[in-house]
Amino acid sequence: MPRFVKVAAAQMGPNNEGTSREEIVERMLALMEQAVREDVEIIAYPEMALTTYFPKRIRDDYDQFFETEVPPKSLEPLLRRAAASRIAAKAAIASSSSPLPILGAGPLP
Repeated sequence: MPRFVKVAAAQMGPNNEGTSREEIVERMLALMEQAVREDVEIIAYPEMALTTYFPKRIRDDYDQFFETEVPPKSLEPLLRRAAASRIAAKAAIASSSSPLPILGAGPLP
């Protein structure tokens, strides 16, 4: 029997260089709250959601953009909220291990 699933693409706009991961997660949480109000079941955040898009230029300090923990500690509030709301959340991050992991939280109802 077919089933409809409501999916949201979380369009965040650019993350400016120097913005903390915690500030970015606050923006992600605001989008999650909107998804909760609209009964979304799956929310997908853009690639490298926690940092600026650093590959846009050659640089020597690129290590600062890679996560060393999976899942990153800064994403904990978002993952907790997703689980509490029973929303599957997907956020691709830049990781120091390869390939880029896709993080998820919350079961599908």
